[in-house]
Amino acid sequence: MSLTLSHVCLKKEAFSISDVSLSIDKGITAIVGKSGSGKTTLLSLIAGLQRPDSGTVEKEGSVGMVFQFPERELFAETVLKDVSFSLHNADDKKAREALEALGVEERLWNLSPFSLSGGERRKVAIAGILASEPDIIMMDEPSAGLDADGQDSLRKLLFSLRKKGKIVVITTHDVSLAAIADRVIVIENGSVVADDIPQAVISTPAMRLSQALGLGKIIDEELLADAVVKTLGGRR
Repeated sequence: MSLTLSHVCLKKEAFSISDVSLSIDKGITAIVGKSGSGKTTLLSLIAGLQRPDSGTVEKEGSVGMVFQFPERELFAETVLKDVSFSLHNADDKKAREALEALGVEERLWNLSPFSLSGGERRKVAIAGILASEPDIIMMDEPSAGLDADGQDSLRKLLFSLRKKGKIVVITTHDVSLAAIADRVIVIENGSVVADDIPQAVISTPAMRLSQALGLGKIIDEELLADAVVKTLGGRR
């Protein structure tokens, strides 16, 4: 499994990607940047949802994409049927395992997904992608709308996917989520301006990092470092 982007460019009215070259073959990669920086556009190029004006995108392995508002993709009569749709079996073990991995309680599985809270719908939608077991998983702002328990389930899920050898690429404004990644790519105006492990990115000036994350304020570097240490401790 691998992802390779070579001198990828895409020019659109609102967003652009300029000469991006990347190679990803393992672990969790977080793409961060303020709104409008090109994070989602870059993710869609990697997933093959858009074609570059120039350059190449090469992928080895199956790809699953979790959109920024995945709950809008729900449609089935029950939660379990929705997650099982691509598996052609409403009682498929993989669907149940995906729901459990996201922390969706079994009492909800036979309910309509539209009767759930926004955070629960998001978890169900993510489970629907994971049930098909893609080799490469793309997630656009996966923690948005999740409560503390949901965010904890998401982090555990990401660790589990990494342990299984999956490639995971996420976009996020969440500093704590970026801190658990193996690699952080910072995008500004469609270009890669930093690409390193979380500790190295966090060691850049706090103002630049906070602007890249779209937080609109100075983030204390010590606070960010504490988040990394705490998360890394949780990996053991």
